[in-house]
Amino acid sequence: WGGQPKPKNRGRGMAVGQWKTGGRPSGVILKMSEHGKVSVTTGCVDVTGSNTMIAQVVAEELGIRVEDVQIIPVDTDSAPFDAGSSGTRTTHGAGGAARTAAAQLRERLVGLAADMLEANPQDLDIEDGHVFVKGTPEKKAALARVAQRFLSTSGGNLVAAASMLGRPLRTDRKVIEGVASEGNIEYLHPVQVAEVEVEPETGEVRVVSFTCIHDIGKAINPASVT
Repeated sequence: WGGQPKPKNRGRGMAVGQWKTGGRPSGVILKMSEHGKVSVTTGCVDVTGSNTMIAQVVAEELGIRVEDVQIIPVDTDSAPFDAGSSGTRTTHGAGGAARTAAAQLRERLVGLAADMLEANPQDLDIEDGHVFVKGTPEKKAALARVAQRFLSTSGGNLVAAASMLGRPLRTDRKVIEGVASEGNIEYLHPVQVAEVEVEPETGEVRVVSFTCIHDIGKAINPASVT
């Protein structure tokens, strides 16, 4: 503690932990309606806000509002396979699958809009629910209009599906022991530091300060990080 001496009856401690993340499979199916809204079918169970996370990932990739993404609750008979909302794997697994499927959907939307706008697909971008020509934002088409064009010419909705299976980290058994396994894709490290004061006559313990530091990586939904 900066070389400062401890006050009487106080103790200080620090603990460092490690947690593994699993690389098991996840899959999602996306469908864009003729209104430009997207439904997501996933076998991932919303335990700690995963539905919000998936909606955020899809919305950002497609340039639409989070409110325009709906997570469809289904059972395991009709949903793509998901290994389960456990082991700190949901954001990487289901989120990664959702991002890949959304990227596929985005590519198809841009291709369709290119014909409608008479532009090169490389010159198009998507933002605020519209496909537009870079540098000429007034030349644009609403995603709903693009989806309607596809429906009228193909007879169906725009659909994309993807799955995610994280590549495990290679571990050196001469260095790492215990919980490490070939099935993990990453390791997280929390640190907690505490200073307490003990009343010697009663044994009462008072927490003077407590600090937690967690290596969470990229917080997709910062509001869920507490």
